[in-house]
Amino acid sequence: MTTHLTLYIRNDVDRPVLEEAWKSEKDFKVRERILMVLELQDGLSSYKIGRQPKCLHFKVLYWKHRLQEEGLTGLHDKPRSGRPAKSLAEK
Repeated sequence: MTTHLTLYIRNDVDRPVLEEAWKSEKDFKVRERILMVLELQDGLSSYKIGRQPKCLHFKVLYWKHRLQEEGLTGLHDKPRSGRPAKSLAEK
């Protein structure tokens, strides 16, 4: 028997900050990550959130932990090594 635990973000004081960041953020991936955290705060389990397309259970938990460790900046992609990709216009 599998037990699904609901993981709550303890710091509900940050909810208004998250909601404002979601409204003002231009990067779709970061908006998606903020929405995952807001749904966790609403009491949805990471498994229920993970049923959405392109959203897996462990992905939800990963971004939850990044937010807790690094704050809102943790929801942005970290710099990657190597040469940046060229746009089609530059080729």
